[in-house]
Parts: sequence; C-alpha cells; structure tokens
Amino acid sequence: MKCAQEGAGRNTFPKGKASRAMYIGALNVELPKAMHALLRSIFINRNLGLLWSGQIVAKFGESLFLMALPFLALDLTGSSMAAGLVQMSSYLPILLFGLFAGAYIDRTSRQTVMLISDLMRGALVLLIPILAALNQLSALWLGLIAFAISGFSAFFVPARNAMIPELVTGSRYEREVALLKANSLVQTSEQIAFLIAPLAVGVLASLMQPVHLFGITSVTFFISYAFIWAIRTVSLPNAERANFAKILADTKNSLMRLSRNVPLRNILLITSLNNLFLMGAAVVATPVLIKNVLGKGLEVFALIELIFAVMMLLVGFLMNVFAKQVREIGYEKVWAFGLVMDGISYAPYYFCRSVEELCLYAAIHASFIILIIVPRSAMIQALAPSEDLGKVFSFLNVAVAGMIALSSAATGWLCQQIGAPAVFLGVSILAGLTGVAAWQLVAKQAGQVSVQQQVN
Repeated sequence: MKCAQEGAGRNTFPKGKASRAMYIGALNVELPKAMHALLRSIFINRNLGLLWSGQIVAKFGESLFLMALPFLALDLTGSSMAAGLVQMSSYLPILLFGLFAGAYIDRTSRQTVMLISDLMRGALVLLIPILAALNQLSALWLGLIAFAISGFSAFFVPARNAMIPELVTGSRYEREVALLKANSLVQTSEQIAFLIAPLAVGVLASLMQPVHLFGITSVTFFISYAFIWAIRTVSLPNAERANFAKILADTKNSLMRLSRNVPLRNILLITSLNNLFLMGAAVVATPVLIKNVLGKGLEVFALIELIFAVMMLLVGFLMNVFAKQVREIGYEKVWAFGLVMDGISYAPYYFCRSVEELCLYAAIHASFIILIIVPRSAMIQALAPSEDLGKVFSFLNVAVAGMIALSSAATGWLCQQIGAPAVFLGVSILAGLTGVAAWQLVAKQAGQVSVQQQVN
C-alpha cells in the first residue's frame, strides 16, 4: 500500500487525453511567462536587451580589430615604430574631436549617431581586406583607416551612454536602480565580447591571415547596426539644427556648467588622475613585466586579458543582481572603494616572479575595475542634465584617452629607469590615493547632502 501511494505521489502527470491536453496547454502558457519574467529581470526591457545584444557583437568585432591591427602593421612594415604609430592613430580622434562630439550628440538623435557610426565603421573596416586583395594596402592606409574608425567611435560611445537613460522608466528610485543595472549590462556585454574574442583569435589565426579578421569585424558592425535600428526610444531628438558655431558655443557653455557642478567636476578630475597613474601600467608595464621579468611572451599576456574578462564579467553580473543593495550602500562609496582597491591590488605585482602569481594578482586586480566603471556611469547620468549627457560622456572619453597616451609614454620611460616591478609599486600608491580623494571630495559630500535632505 505504501509503495502504491508513493508511486501515485510521483506520477503527477494527469490521465486522460483531455486532462493531458489541458496540462500541456497550461505549461505552454506558464513557461513563456516565466521566461519573459526572467529576461525582464535581467534586461529590464526590450530596448536594453537589443542594446546589450548589439554591444556584444560590436565589441567582439572591436576586439578582433584591436588585436589584429598591430600584427597586420608588423606584417606590412616589419617595424615596431610603424606599428606603434598605427596604434596611436586609434587614440588621436578622441582627443581631437571628443569634446565637440558631445555637443553634436546632444543636438541630434543619439540613436541616429550610433547607426551612422556603425554603418561607417563597418564600411571602413571592409576597406582593409579589399585594399589587401588589390595589393594596395600600406601602413599609411592602415593608419588612416584606423584614424577614421576611431573618429566614428568617438561619437558612438558617448551617444550610447547618453541614450541609456532614455531606455529606462519609473520613479526616481526605480530609475536609479534601473540605470545601475543598465550600465552593468553594457559592461557585461563588453566583457563577454572580450572573453570570446581572444579565444576566437586563437582559432582563427591558425586558419587565416590577420587581414581576413577585418572582414569578420566589418560584419559585426553591420549586425550591431541592425540591433540598434530595432530600438524604439521614447525621447525625441533636439529639433534645432546643429552647426559648427552652435557646437562650439554648446561645448564652451557645457564646460562652464561643468566647472560649477562640483561633484561632477570632481568625478571627471579624479577619473583623469586615476587613468594617468594606472593605464600605463596596464598597457605598457604588464607586457614589460611578462617579457623582461618572467621571460614569457604574448601567450601569457593573452591569458591575463582572458582572466580580466572573466573577473569583470563575473563582478558585472553580480552588480546587476545586487543593484538595489549597491544603491543602498551608495554609488559614491562603492566607486571610492573600487578606486582604492584598484590601486592597492597592483602592489603585489612588485613581488611577482611566476606566471601563476601574475594570474592570481591579475584576478584580484580585475575584480575591482567594474566597481569603478559602473557606479561612475550611474553617478554621471544622475548628476548631469539630460541635455549635457552626451558632452559629459565625451569629456570623460577625452580624459581617459588622453591619459592613456600620457601614461603609456611616461610608463615606458619609467620601466627603462627603475623597472616594471617598481613602477607597479609606485602606481599602487598613487592610484590608491585617488580613491581617498574620491571619498573626501565625492562620497563624503554625497553623504552629507543625504543627511541634510533627511533633516529637512
């Protein structure tokens, strides 16, 4: 009897054709609802899901481009200096056009800016394999194409960041939580792409010449275009026609407003200093450490990049899941903590003497990067007026790109003078101090304002 009861308890599938049909029908209704609820909890809404999907594809293509570019330059010239100049051309447009890009973005449809940027980047990248097939490709052509692609990227990135608030709705608190989740999603899409790209390059490099990777990159930009085209934004573009004089005036006025917005000004200033201290260590001192101290090559650097992608993807996912808790702690506090730990976590590099140690230290260091990027974006989106968002993110883009150039040059010289391990030790102190400054200038001030609001 007991066995029979247990067997009956386990057999929950209804008997009879009518009952089974009703049961299957209920499943067909409930499963899509559950899947929809799950997707909505992750992506918030359809538009953000489309943006996330497009960014995975586009960032994958960008990663292929950035990894293949120096190798193609070396194949064409055999000169490391020429390869360096081609790489430098990828940063110059942001420095030259970044400030004005923001003013233009705030006077037109941000979605349209992104669509044009993707379309032009896809066409420009496609020129590389075409010129190679015609035996016309040279380092000069490669540098000019990289310069033009970076020019359109200088418009795409701030337009994307400025459009994110247009894609979330709700009360002020709900929007703040949604903005954090949306920014986490964008960062997660980048890390997924950065995770897949090195693995793909490892396979594709054995099957084709570097020049053919650019054909794949071109396709990714066109796919991204399709995803962005499908987004339906709720805000209307500024109907006033943009011209160069108005863009200059907008940029000047925005800089003046930024100088009066103390929290926002401090965020950009601290970000500039932090990148000045850190980015040279990331892009110059790390390869020097791998080659000169560990005696290893590109394969170890690729492994470190993979570890960075995995850790940043994991932390980005966790920030998405615990967005409300992060909001309760305070974006300013999380950002300041991330800056301090991002600096301190470089100190162990001074003692690094093996690949295993480097992998461990890299995993620890990478786990704090998202704690900087995501809260910073959410703070900027909350502090900057909607009409200035494009310009502010362009200022941020210019500051970061400019600091990468300056930091790389300074770090290269310092590595020759004192060695890469000592550079990491010095960087850990200076970068950590920017976190202390962030706490004093931004997080602490934000806490005082919050207390004052509660008293009133």
